[in-house]
Amino acid sequence: MVEKFLRESMTSAKNTSAGTRTEHFNSEFGLGDELRFGQTASGLVYAEVKTAACNAKIYLQGAHVTDWQPAGEKPVLFTSRASAFEPGAPIRGGVPLVFPWFGFYGGEKREGVEYPQHGPARIAEWTLAEVERRGDALALRLEFATNDAMRQTGYAGLSAEFEVVFGRELTMEMRVHNANPSPAKYEEAFHTYFAVGEIAQTTVEGLRGVTYLDKTAGGVEKVQADEAIRMGDYMDSVYLNTDATCVIRDGAQGRSIRVAKSGAATVVVWNPGQENCPKVAGLAPDDWPSFLCVETANANRDAVTIAAGATHTMRAVISVERS
Repeated sequence: MVEKFLRESMTSAKNTSAGTRTEHFNSEFGLGDELRFGQTASGLVYAEVKTAACNAKIYLQGAHVTDWQPAGEKPVLFTSRASAFEPGAPIRGGVPLVFPWFGFYGGEKREGVEYPQHGPARIAEWTLAEVERRGDALALRLEFATNDAMRQTGYAGLSAEFEVVFGRELTMEMRVHNANPSPAKYEEAFHTYFAVGEIAQTTVEGLRGVTYLDKTAGGVEKVQADEAIRMGDYMDSVYLNTDATCVIRDGAQGRSIRVAKSGAATVVVWNPGQENCPKVAGLAPDDWPSFLCVETANANRDAVTIAAGATHTMRAVISVERS
């Protein structure tokens, strides 16, 4: 059974207080205990999902999924207790949405224009457009239109939709549309933080034979020789031109997390390690053994060139298997 709950008018909701806005979202989209909207002390609005299939949470700022826990499982996503939940500040953990560039701009300013780390979509407020029941799962669709930051940085005409389906699997789709009269180039990623029991007992499989850039060694190009990528200290590897499904073997928790993707040619595997973790904003110094980023992306040489009037879809499906 499919039931849809469409947006009526969000303009007035955006121009009111967070408390009033929360009431508006609960009135328009709330589904009793299954889907409720709340807000942080700082005013960030979030949706909380509690169904027979899973528990989950997503913030409108950044369309940022911070929690997903299938029924009978421990949490699959990691969000740091040290993360700032403030307007305009990136949330550290969960699934940050990277668009329209990856991290190489580094949050710097050029000629007075700010280039936020991983792009403005990560810290902008998205518009909730639709909620849909799909069996025992809930789907939310959010929209991000061209804003001032996009226009100032040369990405005018690109817009994005993010659809996330919370069920026994976590399914995410980013649909980017180019309204420009000419082709446009951009990068994107689901910068997913996975919760693991102990990083030293965690491996990643599925990338054997793939060429990657080792950013811990200055970006030198290498080929993945072993089937199992063994996690230890600092790791930052950009795997290129691959549609491989990755499997995270979480030995400490006796489970495997499968990440299948389409429309994405890049996989990034990252953990800051003990020495670098205290230097990362929004992470606690002792967070590094508890998470691993395996990112579904189109980045670096795999950046997307999208034709005028076209739409590109990047998709990831995350599932949990008992070892």
